[in-house]
Amino acid sequence: MASDLELSLQDCFNQYYRNWLDGRNLDEEPTEFLNALLFGNQNIVFDYLRNQRGNELFIYASILNWLEDIIRFCSCEGDYWNDAGLVAAKYKVFRSQGVSRKPFFIWIRLYESGLRSMQSIKINEADPSVALEVFICFIIQTLM
Repeated sequence: MASDLELSLQDCFNQYYRNWLDGRNLDEEPTEFLNALLFGNQNIVFDYLRNQRGNELFIYASILNWLEDIIRFCSCEGDYWNDAGLVAAKYKVFRSQGVSRKPFFIWIRLYESGLRSMQSIKINEADPSVALEVFICFIIQTLM
């Protein structure tokens, strides 16, 4: 396409694809966000949080569901499909990052911390994203 338009690859990408990529997954399950969190890509994580201001409860729910999957993954002793109910797209990422090497109680405490953090958000709070960002930083620290 770049050669047909007589543009450099970077200019072609910026003009025709960048806006679409920046706005994707805003209303869907944030798989890329969760994988970026798992793999330690803070640029994607905090860009996503910035784009989702006002939608903090959705992000909390997504993270808590993700943590539940990690807990099921760590507790199923390798029977990911039958015991944990996880599909390969989920458990392969967890296995590749070695989440089961962390003690099991760490994931449970992280989940409990997320619940408390989500419940601390007040409807009339000026900036509820602060509590979410603190929780995200706690997750990043735990994953390191």
